[in-house]
Amino acid sequence: MRKEQCSQPPQVLRTEQYRAKWKPPQPGWVKCNTDGAWNAESTNCGIGWILRDHEKNVLWLGARSLPRVGKVLEVEVESLRWAVLSMARFNYRKVIFETDSQQLVSLIRGEKENNHLNPIIQDIKHLLQQFEEYKVVFTFREGNGVADRIAKESLSFENHNPKLYSIMPIWAKPFVDIDDM
Repeated sequence: MRKEQCSQPPQVLRTEQYRAKWKPPQPGWVKCNTDGAWNAESTNCGIGWILRDHEKNVLWLGARSLPRVGKVLEVEVESLRWAVLSMARFNYRKVIFETDSQQLVSLIRGEKENNHLNPIIQDIKHLLQQFEEYKVVFTFREGNGVADRIAKESLSFENHNPKLYSIMPIWAKPFVDIDDM
């Protein structure tokens, strides 16, 4: 079994013409984009993820509202933890987890530490060991638009029950369509 955590996030020069775009995984892999939504004026935060295959097919979406946490990074960490747990329960074996939080990727790779979040980071690392292969990678926000939309949608949920979709909800379709262009 080979465990892989890419050593460095992609080095990309940002120019006026550059716009990050979601890219499908290679055949045999699935990609799970995660994101969190945090609002200082709300009593909730939102987390969401979307799972797609190499042909850009949407396999699953997850959306969940949580009681508001203290900082944006905390909600990003919770989003990744829920996505990793869900993919393990669905028994996917080769998964790329993609997030627009460079700080989160650095914590998972052990490049940085955060004493407050360390127990959750350790939990995520333990869960990742269940996969045959995995990658935890950074993408720019523009490449994570669907997960961002899911997280923001979950802010409006009236309870904290997780919602799993095997059929794409109508509110997510326009954002998935943009990724397919």
